[in-house]
Amino acid sequence: MRISRCVANHEKRISIELQKMSDDIKTVEYASMLYDFYGALLSEDQSEVMALYHEDNFSLSEIAAEMGMTRQAVHYKLKKAENALRSYEDKLGLLASYEKNQKLASKAERILQGLMNNLDEHTAGSGKQDSESDRRDARSDKYAAESNKHIAEYKALAEIIRDLAE
Repeated sequence: MRISRCVANHEKRISIELQKMSDDIKTVEYASMLYDFYGALLSEDQSEVMALYHEDNFSLSEIAAEMGMTRQAVHYKLKKAENALRSYEDKLGLLASYEKNQKLASKAERILQGLMNNLDEHTAGSGKQDSESDRRDARSDKYAAESNKHIAEYKALAEIIRDLAE
């Protein structure tokens, strides 16, 4: 009984630690994205600390040695820069808008891909020659030409959306 309680406590601690690590990664990822959008608005020192930490993956001690300051000063500059970036995002919302557009572009691409697949299936079966297709009149030929035009347009649109999503 005592061993199972110890194991349960140990598993709970591991779960909490893993969640904390996941949250830390998300926080660093978010700060990096903010830096990509608003980094040019930071002071030169703040920008250098953010670049070394988020882009070059330097530790606070390595940044301190590189910039000739204490680890605490680097930590302070980093937190001040991250707070400034969050403030810019709160006011301007560029990152939120970008993420929303990325989701919409992905959704549009999936929809268009489904349409293209349906059109490809439809046109693949329409190429067969039989007695019924031999009797098509001018209107059906016009319809087929318009369908091919639409297929080309869908494919072009899908390419644009793929480019937008990158």
